Amino acid sequence: SILSALLHAGILNSAFTLAFTTSLIVYRLFFHRLHNFPGPLQARLSRLYLVARTYRSLQLHVELERLHQRYGDFVRTGPREVSILRPSAIPAIYSRNSRCRKSLWYAHVSDNPRQVSLHMGRDPEMHHLRRRIWDKALNMKAKLAYESAIVQKAASMVQQIRGLMRKDGSVDAAHWSSLFASDVMGIVGFGDDFHQVDCGQEHPAIANLHESMEFLGRWTPTPWVIGLLASLPGAAKKHSSFLNHTSRLVEGKLKAWQNNDGQPPRDILSWLISAMKDNDPGKPPTIEALHEDGRLVVIAGSDTLSSTLAHALYYLTAYPNEYKKLQQALYNHPIGTNGTTEWSTLGSITYLDAIIQETLRLRPAAPSGQPRVTPPEGIQIDEVWVPGNVNVVVPQHVLHRDERFFPRGEEFLPQRWVDGAISKDAFFPFGSGPRACVGKRLAMVELRIILAHIALNFDLEFADERLAKAFITQGKDTVTYTVPPLPLYFHDRK
Repeated sequence: SILSALLHAGILNSAFTLAFTTSLIVYRLFFHRLHNFPGPLQARLSRLYLVARTYRSLQLHVELERLHQRYGDFVRTGPREVSILRPSAIPAIYSRNSRCRKSLWYAHVSDNPRQVSLHMGRDPEMHHLRRRIWDKALNMKAKLAYESAIVQKAASMVQQIRGLMRKDGSVDAAHWSSLFASDVMGIVGFGDDFHQVDCGQEHPAIANLHESMEFLGRWTPTPWVIGLLASLPGAAKKHSSFLNHTSRLVEGKLKAWQNNDGQPPRDILSWLISAMKDNDPGKPPTIEALHEDGRLVVIAGSDTLSSTLAHALYYLTAYPNEYKKLQQALYNHPIGTNGTTEWSTLGSITYLDAIIQETLRLRPAAPSGQPRVTPPEGIQIDEVWVPGNVNVVVPQHVLHRDERFFPRGEEFLPQRWVDGAISKDAFFPFGSGPRACVGKRLAMVELRIILAHIALNFDLEFADERLAKAFITQGKDTVTYTVPPLPLYFHDRK
């Protein structure tokens, strides 16, 4: 009968499922090539363990720190994932000579290498070609061209903060850091000032981006789930708003470039579009790739800078003696012929860079690291051989706080960079190797200029100690940092 056949099929299906699950559990626990690596029992069975541990807090970086404190330098964080806490792992995994490749995490946008951004591309040769165009857009000559616009934006932000202090009494430094970073990103990336600092409001699409990044951060340990959930009806509504916003920006730039009268490129998108028009080998291979590069500009150019700036302002407020040292260093800096600060020479102020480096050490913009997959033959890291075809990562947040490489690693001590009391081989806030952040030099320029403007104009004080504590303890690892509000008093310097 039909009922009997269905019952028989159900029994067979249950038996098969039970046998398969049992064999998978036994294999992952006792026979997998990573079975000798220490780690939580549940993590050996499924990456969903990390999702469960961090689902509410969105603090994967903190969970990885806890695991390394318990299990040591090599921790099995998934069935075929290993987190590594050795400086020697950085060149072994990320250098130009490494045979490790980007993991499948980078395929969650598209598995077509011709339809992804520079950052998400997994093919080394294609990345090398495309990177050349970005390097041109962000080289020293371009950096100097962007500098005057960044100085103007920083001056505008100082005026806005001063006005808000008179009106409201305190200013959310995290919010204004985001506005500043987004406006600068618009100038550098699209040649267009978004005027968010001028109006004090964040574009709704950027706000939706932050919510989308929370979704991405929540499911980062299981990239196969990201595409599955994103395909559900209505699940990607907020993200779609951001996609549409960046598409309009890219299409507007394409249209404007068609009417270009021979002017050279002056922003990142112009360089990319120009490469496409000239059929340069390093061009975005498709229009889809160009759109993804536009989204990369928005995300990498705003989220990373804003979190670093907000954290720097927190530490300068929490450590007033360090802030006074910075103000004194800026006060002693040479004045230009027109009686103003020489912004282009801020890189010569050692203590300003020390402040930035120490902030990046404690709060790297991508705290949980960038996953790679080992080559079939595996890799040797010090005394440990890591098998082939497994995902490996060096979490910056954890390595940067390791007392072996940074004594008193939990403390904000900019002087360590002045004295050279650091392990430079354990410090890589912008990544390492050919995939390192292409905009790191520009990011340093932006941070120097805005921090100098603030330090020269204001003394800082926490407006709410409770919220200040929440800011530094409840930041979310959403691939990049997402920070809570940080209300500060910006007192005019006497």
